[in-house]
Amino acid sequence: MIQFILKNLWNRKGRYAWLVIELVIVTIICWKLFDPVIYNTYNEHIPAGFNMDRLYRIQLMSYPDISSRYHAEESTPENNAAHIRRLMNKLRNYPDIASATYLFKNLGPFSTSSWKNYSDVDSTEQSYMVMFFEPKSDFFKTFQFEEIDGQSNEKLDQMDFNHGVVMSSPAFPKTPTLGYTFDDEDDDGNPVTWKVLATIKRIKMYSEYQPFLVQIAPTTVEKESASQELLETINLNFRIREGVDENAFLQEFIPWAKKELRSGNLFVKDISSYHHLADRIADLTGVNNTRRVNSIICIFFLICLILGVSGTFWMQTKSRREEIGVLKSFGGTPSYITRILLGEGITLTTIATFIGCLLYLQYALKEGVTMDSYHADATGNLPIYWVNVFWKHFLGVSAIVWAILLVVVSIGIYIPARKISRIQAVDALRDE
Repeated sequence: MIQFILKNLWNRKGRYAWLVIELVIVTIICWKLFDPVIYNTYNEHIPAGFNMDRLYRIQLMSYPDISSRYHAEESTPENNAAHIRRLMNKLRNYPDIASATYLFKNLGPFSTSSWKNYSDVDSTEQSYMVMFFEPKSDFFKTFQFEEIDGQSNEKLDQMDFNHGVVMSSPAFPKTPTLGYTFDDEDDDGNPVTWKVLATIKRIKMYSEYQPFLVQIAPTTVEKESASQELLETINLNFRIREGVDENAFLQEFIPWAKKELRSGNLFVKDISSYHHLADRIADLTGVNNTRRVNSIICIFFLICLILGVSGTFWMQTKSRREEIGVLKSFGGTPSYITRILLGEGITLTTIATFIGCLLYLQYALKEGVTMDSYHADATGNLPIYWVNVFWKHFLGVSAIVWAILLVVVSIGIYIPARKISRIQAVDALRDE
């Protein structure tokens, strides 16, 4: 069959040349349009580094000093801390909440604030995102970070972290992360030496980006509650128990929280799941809008591709009625004839896609493919995902483009071929 397919293609090379040229052009356009969509879609589906399911954030708000509900005597540092802890105790005692913890300075996954820090490792500057937590506050149990180096979240919640931090691993080139020490300054500008006492995987801060290197440093509610303004940067996070109906839970919890989670000048401003927070940030940064525009363009192009390329092969296949009649007169079965025609289309598509990708490769070698150097480590290397390795990226996207064109061409061949191959040979040759 393969020899017969190749012989047919050679005999019809003049007629098929323009089809190959058309497919080559389509391949290059597909590469240009689909590359960023494939890259961003892959990034979106990379695991977040923690369990987002059933995880919620409560954003607190304080009454302004001009409000009639504001009480100046409640805004001392001691009272601020007491109010925060009072709210946390109420939250932890609520039925069907598995655990709850603090998140400070409004820093964390899918937050509107961010803190980027740097450290020198072997004379090379390394950047990472910073978060803060209170030791022994069920922080790791609540977020359920992806565990590495044999350290469980339960174990991390039992540690004191005196001058110790948690860090994504691997964080430094050619240097073990666990046990690494570095010099820094505390909030008062005093020098302090930190040691990496625990490690977790990279954490996703935004859905459109790959996971970030993160350093999680210890603090306390008392330290972070020094002023009324700082109170609004302390979020309460909680996780719903397994097996609990989230919708039914929220219907009861949200009214309760807005009524009962009040203390001093503090009240609940917002309650959101981390899935909703990720989507909200994507809306604020315009990512969702960009996704929609790119999706519309790709869908429109795919429709044109099906109508154009499939239509071309549809008409080309219908024009071979006489040839199909001859094959049937020599005993060709409908399935055999359909396979022959599909084989020709698949061979043409493969040749054209190879040529098109080879031509686009010249552009890609010069201008690069869609990647994000923002996440490069100190040596300039990106995290080891296939989309960050040039040849894996190029071959992967090329394979996807090839698969799309195969489907489009096969549709244009299979439907008419299946119909024509079932008519009688005498009927196929009658009008010839």
